Amino acid sequence: MNRKTIAYALIFLLGATAGALGDRWSCRWAARRPPNPARIESRLTRELSLDDSQRAKLHRILEDASARLREIHRRAREDFEAQRRDDHGKIRAILDPVQQAKFDALTRKWDERTRRATQRNWP
Repeated sequence: MNRKTIAYALIFLLGATAGALGDRWSCRWAARRPPNPARIESRLTRELSLDDSQRAKLHRILEDASARLREIHRRAREDFEAQRRDDHGKIRAILDPVQQAKFDALTRKWDERTRRATQRNWP
């Protein structure tokens, strides 16, 4: 291969890697943040030139939607935790006692990280 082909291949690979990492970061960031009704209301009011009556109605819609989304998130979190506990029990069943102790330490670390992220981002 000549140098030009190698350079093009390298540029392509770097671009693909940067794109994949950027996509992963943006998806993780969005998934960890609950919707912000005040920000949405402000933006829609500004971009759609809503009058006071429309803004009041939008406010009620967004507050209701926010409450429903928090409830959906709570239920999903409960389902996720139940599934995770079941999976961890199955994993522990195939481990010897030393491995179980290490696995338990890992899961405590993961649980703490999840708890901190959840408390910080979702009410």
